[in-house]
Amino acid sequence: MKKNIFSLFGYLGCLSQISMAGTGLYLPTITKDSLPLRFSTGMDMVWDDNASPGGLTDGDESYSLNPYVGVLYNKLTEQTAVNAFGRFGGVYYLEELESTGSKDFYSQSSAGLSIDHRFDGRASYRSFNDVALQLEPDYSYGIASVRQPGESLFLSTDHAIGYRWTSLFGTYTGVKYRISETLDSDNTRRDVFEVYNQFRYQLDPVSVFTSDYRYSVTDADYSTNDIINHYILIGLERRFSFTTLLVTSIGAQMREIDGGGSDTTSPYVEFALRSNVNTKFMFNSFLRYGLEDTDNTVQVPAPAVYEEKTTLRLGVNTSYYLSPKVSLLNGVEIVASSNEEGRLISNNSSIADGDEFVFNANIGLAVELTEYLTGKVMYNYTTSDSDLQLRSYDRNRVTIGLDAQF
Repeated sequence: MKKNIFSLFGYLGCLSQISMAGTGLYLPTITKDSLPLRFSTGMDMVWDDNASPGGLTDGDESYSLNPYVGVLYNKLTEQTAVNAFGRFGGVYYLEELESTGSKDFYSQSSAGLSIDHRFDGRASYRSFNDVALQLEPDYSYGIASVRQPGESLFLSTDHAIGYRWTSLFGTYTGVKYRISETLDSDNTRRDVFEVYNQFRYQLDPVSVFTSDYRYSVTDADYSTNDIINHYILIGLERRFSFTTLLVTSIGAQMREIDGGGSDTTSPYVEFALRSNVNTKFMFNSFLRYGLEDTDNTVQVPAPAVYEEKTTLRLGVNTSYYLSPKVSLLNGVEIVASSNEEGRLISNNSSIADGDEFVFNANIGLAVELTEYLTGKVMYNYTTSDSDLQLRSYDRNRVTIGLDAQF
């Protein structure tokens, strides 16, 4: 029994609070074996019928080159699992965009490090760390709702100590710090400090009942007062097989603005599922519903902020091997937001509420050309339907690329 619960601490415990972790809304990859240091490099060529980084009006058809280099490292021992990655590149527009003047190059880079270490049969330590500087953050980070002008910075670091008090009961206690900011826009920086505690009870050899309390404080550029969130959640973690993991939580989010503003209570839901169904088919999925304190400022017609933003995020990402050398890749993300309690930053005047709906989908093929070289063709479609001024648009992109790994 002791071996079973610690196995769940090692493989499932590190996935709790997944939608808030640096790894994003999707479940992180579970390392089955050590992988020596691997490198990759490649180039994508992208046609975009609405390339304006501001992204809020149709136009600016363009071509761009997206070069990158990457590194991947996995190390698995009896006591420690280490996963590290880095991908460093950019977007270079071949023709100057009307919306950006002379700027034609943007960063498209990210890096991460996760550590899961067992000190002994009872105590363990886990750490998730992630940083990205990108033209637009991936929807799976749980930040982006609509396109923003310029590069966005995202940083998250999460550290926790786990302890198994009995053969069936354990805890994880941790601290987390996050930064998000759109660098070329005012009033978009958010610094979030969070502490949390999770109680864990093993229901059977592959299932764990969880109960969470989280306390977070957000320091936002648009507000002189801190935003405080309390989360009270219950959940379930289940390992259906070594390659199929489920993490889900449901409960209440209580939000208050320190020193003023209205208090709000909202349902809060998290769900994430990762599965290698068989040797040919793999998928990741996520869902999150709750109040968000990021990506809730608008610049048009004047700088303004919405104090309450209730958001549903849903996504599925799949890959399927059509043959030993050809893979079908596709994904869908939906972001539905309700923005309320809006005010102008300059004088606190009220502005109208607004709803937004973003649909993002992609489909493509990856073809193994040689042992080291892979080619890909991808099509991506994004549409935004928004009540807010200049935030509705459609966008089509086609990507052709080559990737070399060694």
